[in-house]
Amino acid sequence: MMFNQINNKNELEESYNSEKKRIENELQNLNELRHRARKENERSYDVFQYLKREMNYSEDAQRKMTRNIEAYEQEINEIIRKQEWKLEEYKEDLKKSYENQLDKLSD
Repeated sequence: MMFNQINNKNELEESYNSEKKRIENELQNLNELRHRARKENERSYDVFQYLKREMNYSEDAQRKMTRNIEAYEQEINEIIRKQEWKLEEYKEDLKKSYENQLDKLSD
């Protein structure tokens, strides 16, 4: 378990809170990454629309570009969701480990 080596309640609580905060920061970073990817896709689409007007790109080219942008966003979101899921699962394991060690120290 994660906290088996800790034999002091204060140190246990500090370690738990520190790790919990680190997980929350990682989750926030993933959320920001999702937002940045969405903004990047919007900018790419806007640039493509501009080029389409200026260079007379076909509707077929627009459909292909739109599919590529959507596929990229879907792939990024899938990767982020997997990471979020892993972090949430780790957070649950962390809490269980903390509570188990706290019970041992209380005995």
